[in-house]
Amino acid sequence: MKAPYLVIAALAAAAAAGFYAGRATAPPTDGIQTHTAEASGEEPAAATAESSGEADTSPGSRVKQKNTPFTAEEIKAELLLLGSGSMGTIDESRGWADFYARLKTSDVPSLAVAVAAANDEKLESGVRAMYAVWAESDPVGAWNSAQSFSNQGKCHDAMHAVLDTVAKRDPSAALNMAQALENPSLRQHMTTAALHALAKSDPSRAFETALRSATSGDQSSFFSVLSQWVREDHVAAQRAVAKVTGQLGDQARLVLLQLMADKDPEAAWAYAKEFPPPAGRFSYWDPRAQVIGRWSRTDPRKAIDAALTLEDQNIRNRALAEAINSWAGTDFSAALSYAGTVKDGAMRGLMIAALARSQNADPATMFNLLVEQAPAGEAFQNAVSNLMGRWAQTNPREAAAATLQLPAGEALNSAASRLAQEWALSATDKSEVLAWVSQLPEGRARSEAIESVFESWSSRDAEGAQKAWAALAEGNKDEALTSLAAGWSRTKPADAARWAASMVDQPGGRNALDRAVTSWAEASPTEAAAFLESLPQNTRIGLASRLVERWYDADPFAAAEWLKRQPPGPTRDEGVLAMAMEISRENPEAALGWTKTASSAESRASTEKNILRNWMRNDAVSATAWIRTAQLPPETKAEFLGGAR
Repeated sequence: MKAPYLVIAALAAAAAAGFYAGRATAPPTDGIQTHTAEASGEEPAAATAESSGEADTSPGSRVKQKNTPFTAEEIKAELLLLGSGSMGTIDESRGWADFYARLKTSDVPSLAVAVAAANDEKLESGVRAMYAVWAESDPVGAWNSAQSFSNQGKCHDAMHAVLDTVAKRDPSAALNMAQALENPSLRQHMTTAALHALAKSDPSRAFETALRSATSGDQSSFFSVLSQWVREDHVAAQRAVAKVTGQLGDQARLVLLQLMADKDPEAAWAYAKEFPPPAGRFSYWDPRAQVIGRWSRTDPRKAIDAALTLEDQNIRNRALAEAINSWAGTDFSAALSYAGTVKDGAMRGLMIAALARSQNADPATMFNLLVEQAPAGEAFQNAVSNLMGRWAQTNPREAAAATLQLPAGEALNSAASRLAQEWALSATDKSEVLAWVSQLPEGRARSEAIESVFESWSSRDAEGAQKAWAALAEGNKDEALTSLAAGWSRTKPADAARWAASMVDQPGGRNALDRAVTSWAEASPTEAAAFLESLPQNTRIGLASRLVERWYDADPFAAAEWLKRQPPGPTRDEGVLAMAMEISRENPEAALGWTKTASSAESRASTEKNILRNWMRNDAVSATAWIRTAQLPPETKAEFLGGAR
């Protein structure tokens, strides 16, 4: 099984299949044969102009002009009326039938071009209808005309109408028309549509045709056809996919599996067990866990029972958490009751931790269950933190009292930080929040809570946060100062940076300035650069690299020009070497050229080695060739080339 980023495109293509399946190209053109008086041999039920004694010449009239060809203006008015759905006493289907009957007597090609040339969005369905009718008698002419539109949307609409009309009679002919197109993008788009039509009558042939295209680089058609086939006959599709090899086969099997899981989860489960599990950090993408997640939407009890049979602990835990969470969304009480019956304590605790994340859970009840039954670990920590975030929004005082029951450790640290963040945003009296923080045990729990309070507070009330910071005990000021600047800089980075610069001699002041300047550089690098230049040289340390890193992402040329204007010295060196590291991600050779302009030999050598290490990891052949001919110190060459020269 490949890494997940190899299958994302396949899954996206599979999802796009519905676009072709559900695309409405035009009102049914079989009305020409089945809904007209001429085709049926019956007299029209509506009164005719002759029988009424009146001659209604309005463009929207259907009853008197059945055998009279449409003019361009008449057909546009008629299509607008049909498209609006406001047809008075005339039934809509009868309206289209009369329209098609009269259209048979008209110059369809000329009228189709006239409707398309009107550039009226309200006539879009009319364009499709006209080209569908034209294709009934002259598919080649309609096809060529549709391709002539400069408007891409109109071109695609008209071509789809022609293609669908041809495909109803001869899907193979429609496919040949699409594959003969010269424009690669248009050919791919229309081929996918034609294959989708072919798949309705001959899915095996459509699959084989799409597979040949996929091996040449066009995978979208392949996954579109596969998706349609799976929905109609997943057993036959499964047999076909089994013959596809390589990375494409892996992707196809995952798409097949996910679609099967929605249609027949028990069959998908049996199929998933044939897959080799993905390694390491990609266990989340294990096919068994994927099936369990989908299965739990329709039959959570069976899904959980299946998940409990998984041998790999990480995969089993993920699958169980997803299944019980899905169940909680539809019947929380039943899910909680089931979790309570699980005999294995670790499994029961895992399920309770998952249920604690549900929006339907009562925070106080779930907190007590977590403390009593959930084992310590990452799942418990995440569940408590998530619970505190929701509890803070409904009853922060109750949540605060609960945190004081937790033992020192990671769960308390994350829970206190999350509660502090949420409570500080909503509390009108921040002193109450700070009083609770002071009751937390000394150490990370208290320091992280203080950081969260001041970051949230300063994002909305910087002045109030500054006053509270000044009143803090000395031991708590360092982290609070940095967090205050970080929160403030979200909304007013310039003000935060100027204030932090005035506090640079305070403990934590340099970190505060770093956070504020970084935020300012993301919002307005030019202004941040001017501010940096106004600072004393010793205050600038570390800021130029932050500025250039953010500026490079937004406008690398402007960042380079700014560096060129800087005088030699620590600020320029820092910025130049940061620029070199950014450039090295795409062009390591050019990046090494930038390092040569730094005046500090020690910093230059360190950055050069970092770039060379990354280059060797990503492209050892090119890196080795460059190192052999480069003017580098002998010891540097020896480090990267070893005994090779």
